[in-house]
Amino acid sequence: MLRLLFAMTFPVIVGSVELSAQNCKITVSGLRNDKGQVTMYVFDNAIGFPEERERASQVVSETISNKESVFVLQVTPGDYAVTFLHDENLDGEMQYSWIGMPTEGFGFSNDPRVKLSAPSFDACRFRVTKDGCALTVKAKYF
Repeated sequence: MLRLLFAMTFPVIVGSVELSAQNCKITVSGLRNDKGQVTMYVFDNAIGFPEERERASQVVSETISNKESVFVLQVTPGDYAVTFLHDENLDGEMQYSWIGMPTEGFGFSNDPRVKLSAPSFDACRFRVTKDGCALTVKAKYF
């Protein structure tokens, strides 16, 4: 009887454990100047990554110092991917040249090589553990 009671209680205890938010420090480096702001989009799954920004948590850093911007996010342990825009003219949108190349800085977690299309969530995935995380991503300009 005691074994049955333990077996019935254990899943409830495990199921009620909550994961607490951890600090995840993300440094955006290689910004070409200290103008504007950096907007980061944090995705917790592959659905919509990276185009559907409304599916992501958005964080804005209005402080750029020494061509860097630092974000400290509070997130629960798990897998994430980020993309960011160095919005130099503060219009909230990526600017493009007449041939369709981005004219403002951008980047992704894990700094994957950008080809003709955006990288996948898996290429940009990083893990936040119970100890948090720290990573640096580099801005790309064309």
